[in-house]
Amino acid sequence: MADYSITSGERVSSTTISSQTVTVTNNGSAWLTTVLDGGILNVENNGYTNVQYIRSGGIVNVNSNGSAYGNYTSDHASVCVNSGGLALGNYISSGGSIDIHNGGQTSITAIYNGGIMNIDNGASAITNGIYSGGIINVNDGGSIKDTSIYSTASMNVYSGAIASYTTLREGAILNLYSGASAILTSTYSGGTINVNSGAVASNTVMSYGGVININNGASAILTSTYSGGTININSSAVASSTFISYGGVINVNNNAFIYNTRINQGGTININSGALANSTFIISGGGLINVNNGGIANNNFLSQGSLVVNSDATANHTYLYSKGATLIVNNSAYTFDNTAVNGANISITSGGSANYQYILSGGNASILDGGSTTNNFIYNSGTMAVSGGLANNNYISRGTLKVYSSGVANTNYLYVSGYLIVSDGGYAKNNSTINEARILVYSGGFVENNHIDTGALFVYQGSAKNNYISANGNLNISNGGIAENNYIYANGALNIYSNAVLSNTYIAANASLTLNSNANWGADDFSSITINSNAQVIVKNGGIVHDLILSANQPNLTIAAGGSASNILINGGTLCDNSANSMKNITFGDNGGTLILNNVSYGLTQSSLLQYNFNSNAILSLGSGTILDSTILSMVPL
Repeated sequence: MADYSITSGERVSSTTISSQTVTVTNNGSAWLTTVLDGGILNVENNGYTNVQYIRSGGIVNVNSNGSAYGNYTSDHASVCVNSGGLALGNYISSGGSIDIHNGGQTSITAIYNGGIMNIDNGASAITNGIYSGGIINVNDGGSIKDTSIYSTASMNVYSGAIASYTTLREGAILNLYSGASAILTSTYSGGTINVNSGAVASNTVMSYGGVININNGASAILTSTYSGGTININSSAVASSTFISYGGVINVNNNAFIYNTRINQGGTININSGALANSTFIISGGGLINVNNGGIANNNFLSQGSLVVNSDATANHTYLYSKGATLIVNNSAYTFDNTAVNGANISITSGGSANYQYILSGGNASILDGGSTTNNFIYNSGTMAVSGGLANNNYISRGTLKVYSSGVANTNYLYVSGYLIVSDGGYAKNNSTINEARILVYSGGFVENNHIDTGALFVYQGSAKNNYISANGNLNISNGGIAENNYIYANGALNIYSNAVLSNTYIAANASLTLNSNANWGADDFSSITINSNAQVIVKNGGIVHDLILSANQPNLTIAAGGSASNILINGGTLCDNSANSMKNITFGDNGGTLILNNVSYGLTQSSLLQYNFNSNAILSLGSGTILDSTILSMVPL
């Protein structure tokens, strides 16, 4: 059949073209046209066609200023949209194809099983649907917008091409190759995006089983995943500004890098061997960061949720800033420079280790059996508990370090109102206090090498060894507490309560030993104590001293208000009664000595005077507030 043209307003309908070429031009139009093998339909120069059936090798060319609507293409037939051409409402299936060349445009295209769309440099396609088995290829410089991809269909975007507003459903695949980019892509119910080396995906949303694979050398920006969506960042790939929530998962794999990630309720990021994550935020409860074998996470910020560091992994510079936020360091894992405040918690488990922990303002840390930590700063109501673990170089100011259940704390520096509490099998060594800091040792606790300077060591049933007390520091022992090798220096104090046990104790000049409530001491109790003659021994309210000889080379013994003394022989030494509760059987030896009465408001009767056994070497000294019966003054050597 001869070739012909449809032109100048002419309209042709229900035509079949086979083995011939028909050109629709100059306002001509063709309707309901069938193009078969060997047939060619050219639409150009304001030509217009509507509803074409292109089959069995037929060809439609939509050229400059041509418009083709409703092209049904199958069976190795093709539509070619060239520069300036426009094809709308295209249905490509079963081996049919549509090729959009430089300057060509297409819109509302549906690609079915076996159908193919090729978009070349400078061409564009909008509002496209790809169904089971359909394929779209977007080549160098081409662009495609507003595309939906369904089960087993796929779209390939190559170097220099761009895809935007793409939606993937179950079984759909989007492949981005080197130099390609995709913007505003969404997946639902199992769609997959493969971002390959050199490609970029931005503003991508993964949900309901959707998967994005960011492969070697590729990058993804502003990616979100939730409700079962998955992001896989593979070797040497990079992802930034990523958001996870409600069951979404990110896997960061070998040599991949992710930064500026935000995790909401139920989101999870897994940082695997060789991977690196930087600036990860958990902003609400239930979020989870897993750092696995060989992975590294730096600069992590948790409002709630958990950061778990597993075997041979590392997490550095982690800040936990509210209750419900937790850092867990497991076997062979390591963390550096972590901060917990406001009820947040750091937990170091067996084999885990940490360096430079800052436990501040209500933050908590737990060092469990086999865990270890070094250089810990526990300030302002922060608390660290060492239970079976090891803590070295701890600095405590207005915070608390607890050591128990075989826990060990070495080299602890306690400052303003800091507390070290050791009990139930706990052990603390090389401890120092200043500025009202406290060490408390309870039943089963043991501390040694304690330097108490303007602080206090309290031993309640536990044990303390090698205690150095000076500069207004004090050692307090009660309830069966044991203190061994105690050195009380100038201005230091040793306070004894009920059932205290002392051995190898030295009390220097200007230091003091005080017996307090329920302390009941005699000569045997003092036998293991060396007391400088210029030290002080004081018995306070509820304390008792008995059966002592006060010689000239011993310190003054003072019985304060509420204290009691009995069976005391003053033989060259000095006994001071400062409103004692009870003074019984106080006598002078041949060497005399001094009895000082302060604030004693009673008169000495003749019988009581004889009881004191005053002699020519005895001295009675009356202090302020003491009243003595004037009738017997001649009997007392004043």
